[in-house]
Amino acid sequence: MHRNRESAMSRVVRVLGVSMGAVIAAVLVAGQTRAVVIPDLFGRTGASATRPAVRLGPEFPTAESTGVGPGTALTNWTGPLSTNAMQAPTEVVGGLTCKVFDRYLVSLSGGSYLVVDSPCVIFRHSRFETSGVVSNTSAMVQQSGANDYMAFDWSEFDGGPSHQRGVQGDHSDIVVTHSKFTRFGQAGVEMNNRNGSASLTVTDSYFSETPGWPRSYHVDGIQVGGAKNVTIQHNTVLVEPYGAAQGDTSYVSNSALGLWAELGDVTGTVWVEGNLLAGGGRTIYLEQKSPFAWRGPVTVANNVFDQRFGPNGAIWGPLYPSGLPNDLSWFGNRWSNGSALTLNDALTKYP
Repeated sequence: MHRNRESAMSRVVRVLGVSMGAVIAAVLVAGQTRAVVIPDLFGRTGASATRPAVRLGPEFPTAESTGVGPGTALTNWTGPLSTNAMQAPTEVVGGLTCKVFDRYLVSLSGGSYLVVDSPCVIFRHSRFETSGVVSNTSAMVQQSGANDYMAFDWSEFDGGPSHQRGVQGDHSDIVVTHSKFTRFGQAGVEMNNRNGSASLTVTDSYFSETPGWPRSYHVDGIQVGGAKNVTIQHNTVLVEPYGAAQGDTSYVSNSALGLWAELGDVTGTVWVEGNLLAGGGRTIYLEQKSPFAWRGPVTVANNVFDQRFGPNGAIWGPLYPSGLPNDLSWFGNRWSNGSALTLNDALTKYP
C-alpha cells in the first residue's frame, strides 16, 4: 500500500531567520521549537556542527556524469552469482580486506540476482542489468548476512522492463558513489537494517524512475526502513509521479527519498544535503512509526526541490507532514525557481 495518502499535520515549525552570517533554523526537539545556529554555506560561524559545507551550484549529477561511462570495456560475469565464489584482487578498506570487482557486466534474466556474500566487496565501473523479475522480489544486487561492507563506485543499474530494485542491504554498511540508477521500481538503493547498526551513504549519484513500473510497486528513489547513520549528499533523484496517465492517483510513485524508522530505529545521524530532488506523491518522507523512532539528529539542508513535475515538486508537496523526527533541522532548501522553501511552508502550504 502506498504511504502517500495524507493525514493531519502533526507539527508546525517555523524558520526564524538569518543572523551574523549564519542560518538560524527551527529545530523540532521533543515537540517544542528552539533556535540553533547552523554554519552558513561556507562554514563561517564557528558553530559546533561538524559536517563540512556541501557543494552547491548549478551542477548536479546527470546520467552522463555518473555510471560506467561511454567506451568502457566490460567483462561479462560468467561465474556463479555469488561474490564468495569468484576470485578478485583485494585492497584494504577500514581494516577490512575487500574483493574488488572492476569493469564487469552483470546481465541477469528470469528470477536471478547477484548475492554479495564475501566479508567486504567493492564494485567499480560495473553495470548491472536485468530482463527479468527477481525471484524473491528483492534487488538485482543483494547483501547477505556474511557481508560486512558493500560499496559501488562509478557503477550503473538498469532494472529493465519490469523495473527491478538496484541494491538491497539490511545487514552492514553500504556506500554508493558516482553511480546511476534507472528503471528501479521499488527503490534504487534500499536499506532495512532493523538493529540500527549499519550505515548508508549515497553521494554524487543519479536516480531516474520513468513511468511503467508494476502498478503494485511502492516506488521510492532511495529508501530506508531502519539504520544507524544515513548520508544522502549531492545526488539527483527524479521520480515520475504517475505510473501512466497524468492525474491517475491510483497509479503513483511514493517519493524521491523515503526515509523511515518503521522496521527498526534509526539510531545515528541523518544528513540530507545538497541534492536535486523531484517527484513522488511527496518528495521526501521523514516518518517514524511507533514503536520505532529517530534516535539522533536529522538535517535536511541546501537541497533544491525541482518543479519539473509541477509547482508542488510532487503530487501533493515536498514533505510528508506526519511522524517527523523530534530533532529536525531544516535550512537552506529552495525551489528550482529560486524561492526559499522553509519548513513552515513545507508543512502548511501543501495539505
